[in-house]
Order: sequence, then structure tokens, then C-alpha cells
Amino acid sequence: MIQEALKVMIPQHGGSIINVSSGVGRVGRARWGAYAASKFGVEGLTQLVADEVREFAIRANSVNPGPTRTEMRALAYPEEDPLSLPTPDHVASVFVYLASDESAAITGQSLDARDWLKRLH
Repeated sequence: MIQEALKVMIPQHGGSIINVSSGVGRVGRARWGAYAASKFGVEGLTQLVADEVREFAIRANSVNPGPTRTEMRALAYPEEDPLSLPTPDHVASVFVYLASDESAAITGQSLDARDWLKRLH
């Protein structure tokens, strides 16, 4: 997907790539195997792409949404009250911010949505 997006972004000399990561992509956790390994890969890929396309004014960042009210989360943590978690719509403002020109100086970063939501609101 990134390769296809870059075919458009490089000629226009700008753009923002935002990957979705996870806390287990930074600190491994038992029994999260393939999911954690894939998110570690997303973190590394984000840093690599950011470095490679910086000269084209293209940014690449990853976002860890944190615990969010999703079906996947409910399956992983059946004892957790889903109503205690923010919805994906609530977390979306971090992605909108990263896609905007307001975040033009941010690239190669791994952001925690909860921390950034506090800054944005």
C-alpha cells in the first residue's frame, strides 16, 4: 500500500503516511505472537519509510490507538468493560491531525493516541 501511495506522493512532493501500531509492537507480550511481531515490523517500517522519503516532504508516522472499544479488544479481554474504553471515532482525531499540515514537522515518530489526544484537546 505504501509503495502505491508513494507513486502519487513523490511527484506531488508531499504527503502523510500513517500506520496503525500497538503497544505490543514496542514491548512484547506472551501469547501475542504473530500480532506483536507484525506490529514491531510496522514500527520499523514506519521509521525506514520516514527516513527514505524525507527529501520528498513526505512524512511517515505510526499511531498506537491504545485500548479501544473494538471487537478484537473484547475477544482479547472478555472481563473488561468495553464501555470504559474510548471508541475508534474518539481516537480518529489523532489520525486527522497527522494527515493535516499542522503536523508537518512530525515524521518517523511512534505516537500514543492517548497522549496526543490530551495535547490536541
